[in-house]
Amino acid sequence: MVSFVGFDPGNNGLKVAYFKAPNRIGYMFVPNISAPAIPLDIPPAGDDEDVLAVEVMSADKEFQALTFLGNLALQQAQDKADQDRRRDRSGSVTVNQLVPAVLGLLYEEGRPFVMTVGATLQDIQEQKDKLIRKIEKKHKIKFLYGSLAGRTVEPVVIQCNTYPQAAAGLYSLLRNDDGSIRRYDWVDKTVLAIDIGHGQINFAIMDKMVFLKGACFSRDFGNYRVVNVVKDFLNSAPYYVTASIPQLQRATEAGYYTIGQEKIGLRDVIITATQETVELAYREVKDELPASLYNQITDIVVLGGVADRVAPMIQSRFSLPVEKAKTSLFENARGNALHARQKWEAEAKKVI
Repeated sequence: MVSFVGFDPGNNGLKVAYFKAPNRIGYMFVPNISAPAIPLDIPPAGDDEDVLAVEVMSADKEFQALTFLGNLALQQAQDKADQDRRRDRSGSVTVNQLVPAVLGLLYEEGRPFVMTVGATLQDIQEQKDKLIRKIEKKHKIKFLYGSLAGRTVEPVVIQCNTYPQAAAGLYSLLRNDDGSIRRYDWVDKTVLAIDIGHGQINFAIMDKMVFLKGACFSRDFGNYRVVNVVKDFLNSAPYYVTASIPQLQRATEAGYYTIGQEKIGLRDVIITATQETVELAYREVKDELPASLYNQITDIVVLGGVADRVAPMIQSRFSLPVEKAKTSLFENARGNALHARQKWEAEAKKVI
């Protein structure tokens, strides 16, 4: 028996989809935030993924120190919490600490992992081998808090695949948890997926339920443009506020920033910056795709954590029917989990 899991590593956080039962998928989100571990007088309480203090003994030396990850890092480090935005994913906190920590949380003795990790098409072409080398191996993780406190686990990844972002989201929307097709209404449609992440926007097209690999592309801008506009706004008169990236992200999601008892409204700033981001996305699609292919597009699917905010703007700008994915934050991760299982079963592999 193996465990199938899909990872969507983003600048904002690690999205995880895993099979809780043979045909039922569960989800987990761990913010991409880390901080050196400090002694805590009282052990933190909460779900295991919210009290992550780990020592990844199988990682490269620079990542072996006891570290707070995710919500625990944000809670304890506040404005000193760090978000790793390195483009070289193989050398990131996400791949070297977050992924092993989550594998440790999902670990069941005697069940190795088969997984697919999402990346841009460019990163797959440039970094695939390095990513697989870091992930496809035996990991060794010691947990300080939660239900695994004091335990060391050794999850093994026996197969690691890569799959393009946005395309994984379409793969997810196309299929039920058991892998069967559920979107037969797409049989004669050309669907564009727009996946707006924190640091990147990914695009993919499926024509008559077939992916067009040459139409997968990404651009290095996303919701971070909006966060930067919020940062500049708060840094100016009359506020002169300096906040960390995680704090700015939370303010952008909430629509306001709190100073003491005062709430600084950010809604107008956010809407304007989001409209500018959608306009950039529109121009990139028009510039990248041949006119003949662009004119074939019948529907757009919007993915990502900010899908609620951007979907109406995308519909207005593209003048096409727009669908917001129901589990938009986790759609890529879910597609990756389904892909991992499909690929393993198609190759009829067995655990030796």
